[in-house]
Amino acid sequence: MVVDDIAEVLDAFATGIRAVHGKLLVSGIPRMTRPRPRKNAEGVTGFAVIDPGGDRIRFTAGPTRPRPGGGRRPMP
Repeated sequence: MVVDDIAEVLDAFATGIRAVHGKLLVSGIPRMTRPRPRKNAEGVTGFAVIDPGGDRIRFTAGPTRPRPGGGRRPMP
């Protein structure tokens, strides 16, 4: 899934997993992968959630465009 605010989605999943399991699950099933730039997606940051059934849902930051004066922002 492509999302505008990857940090917000990551925080929401991490909070939910901690609320249910008491800690952030990073191995086994269910689990969540750590956010990192993807090598095959031009460095776009993303993470995955693996649900109890073993299904993987990948989240990536939406495309960005240069801002006038520097920096980057999500494309509309």
